[in-house]
Amino acid sequence: KIEVLHFPVEEFFNSTSIDHATICKKFQLPENKKKILFYGRGFYKNLDTSLKVFKNLVDKDIPVVLVKLGGRQDMEIEDLYKDKIIEIANLTRNEVAEICKIADVLLFPSIYEGYGLPALEAMKSGLPVVCSNSASLPEIVGDAALTAHYSDVNFFTDAICKLLTDQEFYNQKKQEGIKRAEIFNVDTYADNLLQLYNDALYNN
Repeated sequence: KIEVLHFPVEEFFNSTSIDHATICKKFQLPENKKKILFYGRGFYKNLDTSLKVFKNLVDKDIPVVLVKLGGRQDMEIEDLYKDKIIEIANLTRNEVAEICKIADVLLFPSIYEGYGLPALEAMKSGLPVVCSNSASLPEIVGDAALTAHYSDVNFFTDAICKLLTDQEFYNQKKQEGIKRAEIFNVDTYADNLLQLYNDALYNN
């Protein structure tokens, strides 16, 4: 039997404290608004659903901005919402980690994923995850994230609303994510990889 080999995520994504104000200033992000994080450019990242969810949150008078990583992209969205969307490109891995640590929720309704690294990076950073239950994502997030079909706008909206308005629930999902991410560590990865090679050598 060969166990799934979980690739580790860089240690600088660890949920250590940072200077929130300094990072906000560095990336020109508002300090006094909740930050919904979104990764990616491809169609399968499902920006359309994320925009619908974001509009719902704004319409509910929740003070939010959408922080989109991965480069500028044409968006079909009314001007009322566009000034609340911040696109950031050309980031180092360490800078992505910094943004994860000052964001409030990762919204990741991906249609499919080969691995789902953004969800893992978010959990390791202490960022609650709201994502689709597609492809590899359930294996990555387990029960730590709030998941639904990638087109379920109402579920994603309600999940984020609960996270942003219920501090106890928010802390619970944060800690569950941190604990879940612990299984994706370098030592475990190295041990599993060595075991796979030893098994292959023994079987041959």
